[in-house]
Amino acid sequence: MKKYIIDFILSNQLTAGPKAREDVNTILGGMEYALVKLTFSKHEPVKSILSLISVLFKVRRGSDVLIQYPIGNIKASFIVIKLLKIKNCKITILVHDLESLRRQGLLSVDEMRNLNAADMVVLHTEAMKDAAVKAGLKTRSLRILSVFDYLVSRERPNHARIDNVVVFAGSLKKAPCVKQFDKCGTTFNLYGAESPHIESNSIIYKGKFLPDDMSPIEGDWGLVWDGESIETCEGVLGEYLKYNAPHKLSLYLAAGLPVIVWTQSAERDFVVSHHLGITVDSLENIGSVLCAVDDEQYQEMKKNVKNMAQKIHQGEMLKAALS
Repeated sequence: MKKYIIDFILSNQLTAGPKAREDVNTILGGMEYALVKLTFSKHEPVKSILSLISVLFKVRRGSDVLIQYPIGNIKASFIVIKLLKIKNCKITILVHDLESLRRQGLLSVDEMRNLNAADMVVLHTEAMKDAAVKAGLKTRSLRILSVFDYLVSRERPNHARIDNVVVFAGSLKKAPCVKQFDKCGTTFNLYGAESPHIESNSIIYKGKFLPDDMSPIEGDWGLVWDGESIETCEGVLGEYLKYNAPHKLSLYLAAGLPVIVWTQSAERDFVVSHHLGITVDSLENIGSVLCAVDDEQYQEMKKNVKNMAQKIHQGEMLKAALS
């Protein structure tokens, strides 16, 4: 039976980055899935509709199809799902984002309609699964990814712990909390496409790096945090941490960094159960908290992180979820 992956190109390039999706395409490509990549543009609706309809001609009837969800947006995803149903395909939805949960804190009727049309749904965490089931998800086969795989071309060399330098990577514009990092009692190395223009001896902008090259990253810990405050994760993005598996977490693990996560985040249990780092309620006085982690504890975390990194470097999380 033919197997397909459905992914999309956002033609206006207004995207947080394709790394997670491209890694899925690579992993499944090695499992004999054929890639069908659609074009989606808010500014070219006719071109987008024609691309979506092309699913009818590109996918064989009765095939197994994995959708990298969402395809463009909730409505475009609905069209793709309906077309695949016409072709009598077996549909697996791999969730990258649940937009209604991320933006509104609640799953919308349209989002649930899409998920319930699938034969299998792969969700980030148990918390995301619980929220979806509470909102009416009835798909019988529900799988948990736990953390996204992260393929690399160059691994990060092993570095000795120096001074509890914390790495924070991602869209710095969307993380106003970085402006308060100088109150945390330790040094932060920031990585992102654009400088946050902060003048501080303890907040250092280190530039950007290729997503699959871990070698430039300098630091001892990786921080998963969102929102405007260092006191707690708050706001829309902070609340979303209670459900999702941030790709940022995968990046730090792939780089061999023990992690710092919010105690109310969905990934808390994953980090604690695998001894991959520490959990905190607040970043205030984080410097003192990190100093309290002795070298034996830190080395044990690094060993566990290395073991987890080998799994995500090889796509084992996705393979396990689909098995």
